[in-house]
Amino acid sequence: MLKEERNADYFLQEQTKSRIVDIVLKEAVENPAEQLTLKETGCEYMFDQRKINQLQEMYEVFSRVETTLKYVINKMTPFIMEEGRKIIKNEENLKDPLKFTAQLLEFKAEMDEIIATAFKNDMKFQKARDMAFQNFMNECDKTPHFIAFYTDNEFKKGLKSLTDDEIEKRLDAIVRLFCCLHGRDVFIARFTGLLA
Repeated sequence: MLKEERNADYFLQEQTKSRIVDIVLKEAVENPAEQLTLKETGCEYMFDQRKINQLQEMYEVFSRVETTLKYVINKMTPFIMEEGRKIIKNEENLKDPLKFTAQLLEFKAEMDEIIATAFKNDMKFQKARDMAFQNFMNECDKTPHFIAFYTDNEFKKGLKSLTDDEIEKRLDAIVRLFCCLHGRDVFIARFTGLLA
């Protein structure tokens, strides 16, 4: 695309170039955008298989026509919800607050990495990720209790042998997860009880 644009800059007048670019973007990006995301090897597959490079390439192309990014977001949101529900509904996780929260933190870190790398921390993707996390996390009434228990355990045991940087990273991850809770008062009450 860049080579073609350089050639267009060299050979075409600015007005002609902008008209041609508009036509090309409409035909090559805007019109087929939704169908591309729905293909068997489209967004669902890329998210499921963690194809970060392919998602990044799709983002770079789609961001040329801002309105097409919604098709990627429309695939990302249900993916996050589905994967998150696997964590909060897993019977083994529901017996172990530490495992439950550790898996949530791991999944959140994974999605943060995808959004930072593939989608250049685009605010639209960040908001969609946060909404999806809020939705699935708050479907389970044990979530605030489990995160409080995990946080208490980190302060009592988990953080002791770590460097200052590692402690800051761990606590930052917990805070980002906490921000997705609706039942923050439940977390605070539970955590206060554990501290006492």
